[in-house]
Amino acid sequence: MTAIVKTWHWQVSDVAEFKKLHRVFEDKHMKKTGASKMCLRRDLTSADGVYYADLYFKKFADLDKFDAYFKTKAGRNSVKPSAKLLAVLQEITVKTLITDI
Repeated sequence: MTAIVKTWHWQVSDVAEFKKLHRVFEDKHMKKTGASKMCLRRDLTSADGVYYADLYFKKFADLDKFDAYFKTKAGRNSVKPSAKLLAVLQEITVKTLITDI
């Protein structure tokens, strides 16, 4: 099975808060964005506080749904807790790739 994976690479200053807010997104918003799966992993080759968040999508149309979700009222409300999240991290890169799962 092929999947489209969008990966965020974060530098995190407050790991506990990052994990908590990441979990809230996974529990309450992930499915609504069109993603089918999410993985959080730490980069063991670099300094502490570097994490990757992978969102898996089944088709390219789901990527459009992801962007559209954050334009809805529910999506905009999901961004409010993200203000806390942005206070504890810095986005390093965002990549999209196609892979077999």
